[in-house]
Amino acid sequence: MPEIVINLPSKLDEGIKKLVKEGYFNSVEDFGLHAVRLLAEIYGVAVDGGGVKLFDKIMLRQRSVISSTTMLSDEDEEETSITKEEKIVLGTFGSAKYEYENTLFMQYQMNALRTGQKPMSREEFIELLNSLKDKGILTRIEQNNKILWKKTS
Repeated sequence: MPEIVINLPSKLDEGIKKLVKEGYFNSVEDFGLHAVRLLAEIYGVAVDGGGVKLFDKIMLRQRSVISSTTMLSDEDEEETSITKEEKIVLGTFGSAKYEYENTLFMQYQMNALRTGQKPMSREEFIELLNSLKDKGILTRIEQNNKILWKKTS
């Protein structure tokens, strides 16, 4: 059986270990196998024949994935001129004030998949993060060769 080795952010590793401890999975490896199978099914990779995408089986309503903490009134929107795409990027923070760039992009992709949206590229996502930085809404911090983003407002 092929082996996959990945480096996880510590918060994600702790969360997975907590699920194992609570009995949701037999081991961290078991969690990883379930995660890979789920993504394979979402994208229609044939595991046991078939290969029908979940997107083709399930019709999801188009709904916005913007957290209530990033919703702005029309007046605020005019002042800061935040685009719909920038609101979606801010929504990936959830209630967090700080988040690693890789984690933000992963959360964005999962939200897009849940709502049946085609995800934007990583480059487009980072452009939007930088746009929010230029507007004074986010701060970019480099720490241990990783990029951390902080909500400033």
